[in-house]
Amino acid sequence: MTSPLRLLAAAAAVVLLAGCAQPAPAAPVGAPSVPPSVTPTPTATAVANAQPDQLFGGDCAAVATDAQMSKIFGEAVVARKAFDSVENPKAAYEEQRGALECSWMTAKQGWGAVVLVLPEAAAPVGASACRNSGIEAGGQYSCAIETVLSGVQVSGLLWGSGSSNKATVAATKAFTAVLAASAAATSAVALPVLPEGSWSHPMNCEATLIPLDFTAIYGAGTAAWEDGVNDGYYPPALRALWGGSSGSCVVFKESEMLSVQWLGGGRWAESTVRAREDAEVIELEGIELAITSPAAYGGVRLDVFDGPNWLSAVFFDDDADVEAVQLIVSTLDHK
Repeated sequence: MTSPLRLLAAAAAVVLLAGCAQPAPAAPVGAPSVPPSVTPTPTATAVANAQPDQLFGGDCAAVATDAQMSKIFGEAVVARKAFDSVENPKAAYEEQRGALECSWMTAKQGWGAVVLVLPEAAAPVGASACRNSGIEAGGQYSCAIETVLSGVQVSGLLWGSGSSNKATVAATKAFTAVLAASAAATSAVALPVLPEGSWSHPMNCEATLIPLDFTAIYGAGTAAWEDGVNDGYYPPALRALWGGSSGSCVVFKESEMLSVQWLGGGRWAESTVRAREDAEVIELEGIELAITSPAAYGGVRLDVFDGPNWLSAVFFDDDADVEAVQLIVSTLDHK
């Protein structure tokens, strides 16, 4: 499942190319007056099998309540959700760095907001409270938030279907004020020190997977490449958090395709993967723990836990793909 911040923000990408009320504002539009504060520097802790700590305790209601968002939007919030950060290793890296991603939606006027909050030290980018705004052909204004509040990096997008630019900027100002108060009240989150034996980050297809020779597994004509993360709109904090990581790595031959992601120190996701519907533990040579389950869009998902690490692969139930996964895991173990 695609993150709501990425999915909804991509829909508004075209408006973000325009200026926020002005083509190139010299100062943030509608930025609230927030007194500076000092947040203690988090201390490092080891990532084992325990779930990492998230800002706001992983609770979107601690970021902004439905009542607060309803007041900002001028109508009732009908849906609030937190993005499933253990969907795959790529997304889980956000949680491993203390991040939390939330969305709020209304029904009548089509107001909505999505926000990613993370420790400033996890992805420092710095920016203004209202970076961009514009209007789509359908009459929907949007405004992006990119700011640091009490040591919390905030990347978000707020929009209103049929709203005016003035109303959207006012709502963004009010939302940023709520975020500022929440950030000042939340506890700092320790950034992790990965346990010994963790695979390196970022996930790098070019350095790890592309040089591998898959000919003995798939035969001649096999290609491998990086499926990038740079298509569409992504907030700067998310890009900074990814830190040049590949989106996923792909091995392809004719109609066969293997897609792979991994996360060093990601073993904490094991209990979530085990709890998936139709999950089944299987035996694979050279693999400490292997779990299969149906993939979201067809095919088979194979999750591998090796030492403190997590690798997830999607393919179409071919023995050759399993053999390729074993080769990739062995390669990562010796990097």
